[in-house]
Amino acid sequence: MLVISSSTFSQALNTKLERKIDSIPLIKNDSNLLQHYLKICYAGIDDSLPVLNKYSQLAIGLARKLNEQKLLTEAYTCKGEYHYYNTEYDSATHYYQLALRQAKEQADSSYISTLCNYIAHARLELAEFREAIEWLQKCLAIDTLRKDSLSIANNFDLLGMCRENLNQYNLAIREYKRALNLFLLLNDSMSISNEYNNLGNVHSVYGNYEKALDYYLKALKIEIKLDNLPGLANVYNNIGIVYHDWKQYDKALEYYQKGYDLELKQNNPDGKASSLNNMAIIYDVKKNYDTALRLYKKALRIQHQNNNPLGEAITSGNIGEFLIERKKYDSAKSYLDRALEIYTKIDNKAGIGSTYSQYGILFTATRKYQKAIDYFNRSIAILQELKIPESQKENYKKISDLYNQIGNYEKAFHYLKKYQHLNDSIFSEQMRQKLSALQYDFELEQRESEIKLLNKENDMKELALEQQKRRTRLFTIAAIISFSGLLLIIIITILLIRQYRHKTAANKLLQEQKYKLEENRLELIQAKEKAEESDRLKTSFLANMSHEIRTPMNGILGFAELLTSEDTTKSERDYYINIISENSRQLIQILNDILDISLIETNQLKIQKRSVNLNKLLEEVYVLNKELQKKTEKEYIDFQLHLPESNAMVKAYTDPYRVEQVLNNLLSNAFKFTEQGKVELGMNVLNDEYEFYVKDTGIGISNEHMSKIFDRFRQLEDHHTRKHGGTGLGLTISKQLAHLLGGDLVVESKTGSGTEFRFTIPYYARPETDTGNSNFSFYHEKVNYPDLSDKTLLIAEDNQDNYRFISAVLQKTGCKLHHAQNGIECLEIFENNHVDLIIMDLQMPEMNGIDAAREIKKKDSNIEILALTAYVHLRNKDESIQELFSDYLFKPVSSKKLISVVSMVLNRY
Repeated sequence: MLVISSSTFSQALNTKLERKIDSIPLIKNDSNLLQHYLKICYAGIDDSLPVLNKYSQLAIGLARKLNEQKLLTEAYTCKGEYHYYNTEYDSATHYYQLALRQAKEQADSSYISTLCNYIAHARLELAEFREAIEWLQKCLAIDTLRKDSLSIANNFDLLGMCRENLNQYNLAIREYKRALNLFLLLNDSMSISNEYNNLGNVHSVYGNYEKALDYYLKALKIEIKLDNLPGLANVYNNIGIVYHDWKQYDKALEYYQKGYDLELKQNNPDGKASSLNNMAIIYDVKKNYDTALRLYKKALRIQHQNNNPLGEAITSGNIGEFLIERKKYDSAKSYLDRALEIYTKIDNKAGIGSTYSQYGILFTATRKYQKAIDYFNRSIAILQELKIPESQKENYKKISDLYNQIGNYEKAFHYLKKYQHLNDSIFSEQMRQKLSALQYDFELEQRESEIKLLNKENDMKELALEQQKRRTRLFTIAAIISFSGLLLIIIITILLIRQYRHKTAANKLLQEQKYKLEENRLELIQAKEKAEESDRLKTSFLANMSHEIRTPMNGILGFAELLTSEDTTKSERDYYINIISENSRQLIQILNDILDISLIETNQLKIQKRSVNLNKLLEEVYVLNKELQKKTEKEYIDFQLHLPESNAMVKAYTDPYRVEQVLNNLLSNAFKFTEQGKVELGMNVLNDEYEFYVKDTGIGISNEHMSKIFDRFRQLEDHHTRKHGGTGLGLTISKQLAHLLGGDLVVESKTGSGTEFRFTIPYYARPETDTGNSNFSFYHEKVNYPDLSDKTLLIAEDNQDNYRFISAVLQKTGCKLHHAQNGIECLEIFENNHVDLIIMDLQMPEMNGIDAAREIKKKDSNIEILALTAYVHLRNKDESIQELFSDYLFKPVSSKKLISVVSMVLNRY
């Protein structure tokens, strides 16, 4: 069952706005008319979207005509606001960016910050949280220079929301606390309450219910003082959720009821519906089924009448699940059908995934087991894409229970292991997040205690100075009134006693601070030791990388030198060339591994799916590794390929390159650690997934190292890895790729008895929109050189060896070639010659490739330019850079790739 939060939006065309529109014919001056259009737009933002759309477009046209750049910026912004409130967030972003470009030309930092914030909001609505973070950080940079504390605080709040949605809870806490501290300085009570609420939400996710409740109660205190009914209702609802998760259902119901009463008082339909939904869940748990169903249906009526499709879908799903438990299957299906229809209409993938899971529950209950498995797997596929592991885990458990129910214990155990594995992963991630949050809290408290200690020390110094002044005054008094000796002795005695008491109290305070500092010091020592251990492992990793890179480089340079010898025979020359080629391949593999692990850890690695013939893929992987087996002089090992018994072609919709990469990594390890016996590569077709396996009769893996083989640092401690070489990244990358492909990679092994890796990918039917070639070949494709004799190509490349290679390949097509060694020469040749295509190196002297491409595009926007670069992150760059290039060639580029991309671009346009 899903709990619901509320939101409201209303539109109405008021009389004041109508008067503004009616007064348009009276305005004769275009400049005044433009300003009037904008006033109507600002009113329309609150009152009428159709009005906003119409008059923002009119304002854009008139501002362009009058060349009023500042007013054009405002008009673009209003148009963006129309699309934003009309939930057309990509279109909103487009107009905001047009406005931003204008604002930059006017150097209006305040408006630039506002527009960056608007774009961030649009990306937030599309759940593109990383993009939103980039725009919010731009806002922060500008607002920091402007010293706009309120804007900075609001940006920290939004950053916290992004981090929370990315499950980066420790970072979310950091951002929310930064916002809270600024709002406290600004004395903004409502915002302070909001941050307490946000912090409570994050700690509630952690399961830190005491801390969450503490934050909610702080927010509640402020909302009561402000008499803010919407805020009070929200806090009551949040407190109810905490007690709900705490399984204190009576308390939860009490707070849900309080929230409902306030929503009723405000006549907030969405709020009333969400409270009713949450109360119904509690009555369901308490087995008061009639009341639960009545409240669910009441919530559904309100949501339907108030045109709240998301709330209606959630409640429909909840009713469907409720009726399944009551064995009213036909009624349950009708509610689930309604939920799925709405989720599909509003393109809410998380809701679709949740409903598929509910269908799985329904079909399990009605003994339609194959349908149930199908819907559970559909749900898992969506949840994997959205990275919602909790729900994905529950689906694995439901499939396991289903197979157990029908007596297929092998399958039941298989899915139970998936459930346990994912559960362990989630627990580990939650613990890591908690530890990170605790570390942040500790560091914050440590800094605060150090500040307090410094303040105490300053107080002690001031106390000592004051005591010194008192003693001076006492001695002066003694000289003046020496005749009053007895009185003086009494006064001095009293002051000495007071001084002793002050000193004793100060010493006690210092002792307490020393004790606290010692405790903190011990904790810091432990943290330091962990950090040093991490640094040691990283140092070991870098040392190994250096060794692995230098080894093939030595082979390349050494045998390249031998090639120059005059007495080298043809057979020796061929042998040396083969060695250089093999070492070059090894070096590229090392660099690819380092790049892949970097992309994986920064969530930038993209899976590119197409229809694939798995039989053919396995055969080609087998052929390639058979060749590599000869080169590693391990031909005596029996290498076997086992395909499914059926002769039918096995197809999948997946990323063939990444599947191939995992299998090659596994086979490389198998041959590396097998000295005798055999290596097997094979595949099994299961009901809902394909399972590849690689078995060997090698040295095996001890229990001690079994848990470390997928760890990219600790794996390096294995003496076998050192003995046999390798980056130690292959299995780490393979495990991550398996997860990105929607499957898993597991291992079974015993020391001295060999190892078996099993790699699974889910079964996906080929989408109707996919036109991929199922017979795509991965290896040893012959390069077919097209006839380009009627084409002229310009190669801008400052490195002579790179140019010689590219020109040698392209000359086989018969095309005419020009060569430029920098951006300026490229521009000159382009201006004086007809050119069909430019291959542009991006890093050149005098003028780089990006600047040269910009200048060329100004002269001819239709010219096709291929970017030639070693910078693989170029695709993630600014849109203005991406628009310059028709495609990309990433170094090192092969002959086949060069011809393929050149042909594709020339034929496409």
